[in-house]
Amino acid sequence: MKKFVSMVIMLFIIMTMVSYTSAASNTYSVNMYLENTEYKQGATIYIPVKIQDIDIDQGVVSFSTIINYDKNVFETVRLEKADEWLDPTLVEDMIHSTRESMQPAKEDQEIMTLVLKVKGYAKLGETQIELSGFEVSDTENTIENDGVAVSVEIVEGDKYTPTESVQNEKPKANIQVPLIIGVTVTLIIILLIVYYVGKKKNK
Repeated sequence: MKKFVSMVIMLFIIMTMVSYTSAASNTYSVNMYLENTEYKQGATIYIPVKIQDIDIDQGVVSFSTIINYDKNVFETVRLEKADEWLDPTLVEDMIHSTRESMQPAKEDQEIMTLVLKVKGYAKLGETQIELSGFEVSDTENTIENDGVAVSVEIVEGDKYTPTESVQNEKPKANIQVPLIIGVTVTLIIILLIVYYVGKKKNK
């Protein structure tokens, strides 16, 4: 009886260890790469997103995540596809994409590029772009990840000032209109004078 109990305990320990090892191996990291950390009002920001350090038996075949950003700072978000991945879909703030081959891959890989447009009059200062609730699939299981976030500094953009040629064109337009009116009025007066003078001569 003691042998049987000991065997059951040992079997339970082995199964627990195998289960823990399997769970621990299903890991990966998500990273976003910025060319700069400082952007002007009105600028466009390109942020490649990569899945790296993949320790999943079968690899990765798809992903989904939620994008979070300050809508008072950024006016639009566009997604560009990565090589070997389908065009990402954006529904509200949920992003999803799948590998073109529908086959899992284990190597480090770029999965998409985020393209964000900074508003022309966005508030200045630091703001964050975050991918949260990140999940990948290996065709059988869904493996979660905390996600990733980056911070950028928004600085004052270039102010638009009319060029000298444009500034000079407006006075010309304003001069031409009164000139035409003046010439027309003068001609009318001359014609009236001629008419009255001729009328007096006929009398």
